[in-house]
Amino acid sequence: MLRPILPVLLALTFFTSLLLAGTTGKIAGRITDGESGEGLPGANVQIEGTSLGAATDVDGNYTILNVPPGLYTVSISFIGYQTTRVRDVRVNVDFTARIDQQLNASAVEMAAVEVFGERNPLVRQDLTNTLVAVTSDKIESLPVDQIRDVISLQAGIIEGNDGALHIRGGRSNEVAYQVNGIGINNPFSSGQAVGLATNAVQEVSVSTGTFSAEYGDALSGVINFVTKDGGQDYHGSFKLWSGDHFSSREDIFFNIDERDVFNNSRAEWTLSGPLPLFGDKLTFFTSGVRQQDDGHLYGIDIYKPNDWPFFDSEDVLIDPGGIPASIEDAIAGIPGTPGADGDRSLVPMVTRDNLNVTGKVTFKPTNTFKLTYDLILDDGERSPRTSRGVNMFRRWRFTPDGRPRVFSNNTSHSVGLTHTLNNKTFYTLKFGVNLTRRTEGVFENITTADRDNDGLAETVVGSDYFPIRDNDISQHEIPPTNIFVAGGMDLFRQKRKSRTLSAKLDFVSQVLPSHEIKFGGEFKKHDLDFEEFTLLFDFNDGTFKIPFPALDPDFTGYQAYDRNPVQASFYILDKMELAKRFILNAGLRYEYLDTRAVFNPDLQGTVDAGVESPEFLESASAKHRISPRLSLSFPITDQGIIRFSYGFFYQNPTFLNIYRNPRFEDFDFRSTPTFGNADLEPERSIQYEMGLQQQFTDDFKVDLTVFYKDVNNLLQNRRVIAGDVALDKEFNVVTNISYANVRGFTLALLKRPSPGGIFSGTLDYTFQVGEGAFDDPLKLAVDTRTGRQSEQEFVPLDFDRTHTLNATATLSKRRNWAISAIGNLQSGTPYTPSVPSSVQAVQFDVNSGRRPFITNLDVKLEKFFQVQTTRLSVFMQLENVLDSKIERRVHLNTGRSLNSLNESTQPTLFNNLRETIAADPSNFFPVQFLDDFYQREDFLSPPREIRWGLTFEF
Repeated sequence: MLRPILPVLLALTFFTSLLLAGTTGKIAGRITDGESGEGLPGANVQIEGTSLGAATDVDGNYTILNVPPGLYTVSISFIGYQTTRVRDVRVNVDFTARIDQQLNASAVEMAAVEVFGERNPLVRQDLTNTLVAVTSDKIESLPVDQIRDVISLQAGIIEGNDGALHIRGGRSNEVAYQVNGIGINNPFSSGQAVGLATNAVQEVSVSTGTFSAEYGDALSGVINFVTKDGGQDYHGSFKLWSGDHFSSREDIFFNIDERDVFNNSRAEWTLSGPLPLFGDKLTFFTSGVRQQDDGHLYGIDIYKPNDWPFFDSEDVLIDPGGIPASIEDAIAGIPGTPGADGDRSLVPMVTRDNLNVTGKVTFKPTNTFKLTYDLILDDGERSPRTSRGVNMFRRWRFTPDGRPRVFSNNTSHSVGLTHTLNNKTFYTLKFGVNLTRRTEGVFENITTADRDNDGLAETVVGSDYFPIRDNDISQHEIPPTNIFVAGGMDLFRQKRKSRTLSAKLDFVSQVLPSHEIKFGGEFKKHDLDFEEFTLLFDFNDGTFKIPFPALDPDFTGYQAYDRNPVQASFYILDKMELAKRFILNAGLRYEYLDTRAVFNPDLQGTVDAGVESPEFLESASAKHRISPRLSLSFPITDQGIIRFSYGFFYQNPTFLNIYRNPRFEDFDFRSTPTFGNADLEPERSIQYEMGLQQQFTDDFKVDLTVFYKDVNNLLQNRRVIAGDVALDKEFNVVTNISYANVRGFTLALLKRPSPGGIFSGTLDYTFQVGEGAFDDPLKLAVDTRTGRQSEQEFVPLDFDRTHTLNATATLSKRRNWAISAIGNLQSGTPYTPSVPSSVQAVQFDVNSGRRPFITNLDVKLEKFFQVQTTRLSVFMQLENVLDSKIERRVHLNTGRSLNSLNESTQPTLFNNLRETIAADPSNFFPVQFLDDFYQREDFLSPPREIRWGLTFEF
């Protein structure tokens, strides 16, 4: 019933709620007489170098809203009083920088008095929930080249074995990402859609756990990037570095002893300033990053895609007939060469090549209007280690030309208008367009043709693909490795393409000195285009074909859809500064989702008649959710503040799950189908948090946080057994059946440099216990014929780390030299042990084992030079300084990466293959890969890497 009302609500919101939340902070305080302490009405408070300022009210209070993050000098003047300049005032997103200043009376004009503000206050009076602001200075000083490396250091955040970030026990896709107030989550997977270079970021704020009503569609946290603006002067920079792995682990990592100083190289640049003819009213900022990394895992080019293996008893023959090198050669009658066709050259297997460009144009025609245009372009290509649950590095190690790659091209455009109505009120209107494109396959593009004129371009023409035996890559696996393939190509292809149109409009007003009101809304419309299939080769007419249902009616692997879901949200928030240091945030958020798709509400009851029949399908209903949020902070000592926060948080299911199997293909139940669900409910978490900030000295503080998170309606596949009594029909369906809870605490210590000091550092410890239903459809099975259901059990989450300790340390002398380091100590993630019954007749509980502890140390050394207005530096960065064996993945029968029980239980497994290799070494890989078969170098993190570089700034 609310669908007809939605456009009206959106229209009203477009005209009444105009603000861009989460990209600026504010400066507030009170100006008083130095002798009497009474407020000075009408005093002028101005941020130098900007048009931002305010006049104090009758009590001497003032507020300056809409201040971009950065470091400022604030000038305070009043007739009859000496002007005061407060330098080094740090403004962070969503925080208030408070300046309470006394002015001294003066009968004659005197030089301004200069005082220093807090560059970054240790204790935040208005910190009511966990939020950390990381500035560009901090990012540049640490041995990191990706922003995610800095984010992963914050308390409450852990890194999974696959490199994904998890906030307080949440899944990696439970985080909302924003750039300058516009969301950049990929609508298919809910992950970060577009990358952002470190040199483009002015500040990144990280909210872990609870967050205010301004933010939504996230269960675990919010990561908000604010990019740099151009200034009144021209500035530019270049940064170049290159390096390779220097490890003593030659016995583990194949080819690691061969050095290439350009193995991993990166170039960065920035340029900013005013545009000619416009003075300081029109400014720009641009940045770019290009990185090429060949990684540390190598293969050997032994087999080409046209090589076919044949198996005769226990012998393996490689392409004995000499398959032609291409389909064109086969048509032309040009024979191939018998045996392996590769040149045995070494090939990097896990590579990436990425280009990231950002641009920002700011136009300020008057002091009250500001127009911005933001562009982010992220283009990349990589060869993944794993894909679709298959280890691509191992499978294609000796046929590297057949391995798949992932091609991505993502773009974000946004246009914003900010209008300041008066000193206490402003609004911002912003429109965004996010475009994502991801293709997985051996080649980025293929050409198709409609050979039978039925309107479907099903035939692949002019293809560089080469057929595989029986259209089954397992026919190329060399026994008994059951993983190494000889010849062939990966014929799987997937394309995801999306366009998201968004409009974000909000309003902020300091209606009273103690009340800041924010309210606003956002609307998103997605256009999703998805296609997935595995190419079939027709040996009758010699062409590749896309397996449309008409070509493969019994068991089709073709999936495709075009969907247009919409989302909307509205919120209201009151930030109450009820006393000088008592802060209360109360907010309410409404969220809306319409998937605009159909679903089958009775899958189990229609399996016999056909679950895809139109009479069984219904339109999914729109989903509405309201989330209350409450947080507060109050002082307990002069330098100690307690905070508490509570809230409901919702996140929409990923569209990959919502639209999975859109044709309701059941494969005649010859295999177990999985059905998505367009009527899924949003996932929900209820979170509690209590924290303490305590400052001990001017430069040292401790932050303690205790948290609890209860999560339900999580997505999970459930096995359903249905159908006639004489014929079991089983399928999986995506449901909201799963549950999790996370509890723990974080302890964060911060030491900033003392005046004239050279040392600063952080120490962050996270203890957490995360449990949830394990991801196995059979463990959640239900038999609709008998009503019998499996009991739901809870186990440690796959990515849970009980203990995480991160430390940073920096020794620096400004503009002279700097040494920085990052250290990590983390407990291992859970796994389910499994040993052969011949060794031990026991079945282990799910996730009852733990991988080994992880330790790592990274270091950066930098020397600075100043030549007039030009700044230069040279640096060396070392990753994994100690060359530690960091075991990310393990053999389930030993819990270690480099040995397996199979070595002792099956000692003769490779004997026949060894003899075959010895008799015909030119057609096979070196026997050392059988000797080291269970020594999994790909289970380890990269070994030591050393980089050298230089920077140039003007």
